[in-house]
Amino acid sequence: MGRTGHVDVRHRPGAGRQGHRDREGPDQRRLRPCRQQAEKAEDIANEHANLAAEAKKEQEKAVKAAERAAVKQAKEQAREPYENLTKAELADILAERELPKSGTVEELIERLVSADSE
Repeated sequence: MGRTGHVDVRHRPGAGRQGHRDREGPDQRRLRPCRQQAEKAEDIANEHANLAAEAKKEQEKAVKAAERAAVKQAKEQAREPYENLTKAELADILAERELPKSGTVEELIERLVSADSE
């Protein structure tokens, strides 16, 4: 207690601190819902931007996967005419094209496919 018999509220824990709401003026209290709504709108906009960025990444992944699949399919189609040939037959074709005819069957086929694509 103070000298006059009154309790000094400045020294009591939590006293005198009513929060910033009580220190706000009427205009600030009126604008509080607007600020909250603006913050919520900003949060939603950020969330949408993040979702859009993730969707774009997923789309890019899908495009790359489709490109890889197309390249793989084209390579398989290019190899197809040579798949059932013997090593001697592959070597004869390579000799006709004046290409080296040594190596494994796989190497000969790859050499022919590479020559076809040039």
